[in-house]
Amino acid sequence: MTNDPLERRLSLAKDLSSVTVGRHFVRDTLVEWQLAALIEDAELGASELVANAVRHAGTDLVLSIRADAEIVVTIEDGRRELCRPLSPATASLVDHGRGLSIVAAISQDWGIRATPHGKAVWFTLARPGSDDKDHDADIFEMHPGHGVSDPRVTGQARKTADRTKPGDRRECSESAI
Repeated sequence: MTNDPLERRLSLAKDLSSVTVGRHFVRDTLVEWQLAALIEDAELGASELVANAVRHAGTDLVLSIRADAEIVVTIEDGRRELCRPLSPATASLVDHGRGLSIVAAISQDWGIRATPHGKAVWFTLARPGSDDKDHDADIFEMHPGHGVSDPRVTGQARKTADRTKPGDRRECSESAI
């Protein structure tokens, strides 16, 4: 593998079959890039993000995977609303919405950022052989983006925080993400 970053993108329909299509896309891409050790976590995280987007965004989607110093898996949708996940106490009262907790548990980092046409939810995985293998990003911890306190950046976004554009921000279930 060269030092140049690799990236693949896949357009997906707003249909539950996109979860399976996205999972296969991630698997096939990582096999081709000789990163098979990451397949299990990457497939699980991508499946959770695609399922959330299909269920709640109601728009077509774009799934991307990028391999550089780390692996970044991103799902983009056309829904502009950015929400902070519910607190653990509130989340325990609902019968769904565990997907981002799963993503946080398997990833090094994850977050949400505004895009020109909606939002992107992403997570990172350490490359095999890297020194940074800590999992279990904190789903409820908020971090500033680029030195500016920005409550619209959600997740453990220490290294890859993206500042979002001004807009409404409210707490809601992850199902609205």
